[in-house]
Amino acid sequence: MLDPILDAMTWHVQYRDDAVHHIVHHPSPEQAIEAACRLIDDGCCVYGIGTGPLTDSIGRAEIDSIHALWARARYPLVAPGRISPGIPNHDCGNPANEQKVAAKDPRSLT
Repeated sequence: MLDPILDAMTWHVQYRDDAVHHIVHHPSPEQAIEAACRLIDDGCCVYGIGTGPLTDSIGRAEIDSIHALWARARYPLVAPGRISPGIPNHDCGNPANEQKVAAKDPRSLT
């Protein structure tokens, strides 16, 4: 007999934290997106969300768009053009760009 929990499609989130690549699995797309947005807020570089093969995933640009929507819903009183507490880590592969983003992060000013 098939176990629906074991046979359910899982969603993966691929991210980099301190130069180490990670993959975590979630049972639903909603949980995967929520986890990805929280990872971005924590300063991780999320570069893939999807199902099936790791090459079949949502890319960085789409992830940044999803995170922007999530951040607006989470921090609705932040004026357009201002940095919210959770800013996306754009262009994960470019260390110079990551330093610019970190410099704008209000959490780094303390």
